Amino acid sequence: MASETEGDHIVAKQEARCFLRERFLRSISSVVGNSATYRMFENTKVRARFGGIDIDFSEVFVQNLETPIGCHPNALLRTTDIISITFELDTDGKQKNRNNSIKS
Repeated sequence: MASETEGDHIVAKQEARCFLRERFLRSISSVVGNSATYRMFENTKVRARFGGIDIDFSEVFVQNLETPIGCHPNALLRTTDIISITFELDTDGKQKNRNNSIKS
């Protein structure tokens, strides 16, 4: 009887993890192409269009990166350098530039 309860607990835990993982991946997919502000270490803020995250969640691909020292058409930001990502929203709560705050 104890093994059934333990087995049920493991299955329930796996189902919860699967649900949360899918929801997270859908959230990431929904913000691809949106403008965002990236707060980095060394008290730096940069702006860019979010392009996605690699499979290991170690790098963020961005486009039109605006930094204090210049602009770059394409770049990779290391997630270990990012404190937070703030996506721009319209006043009605919808994301701007859909066709064109994740914290680490």
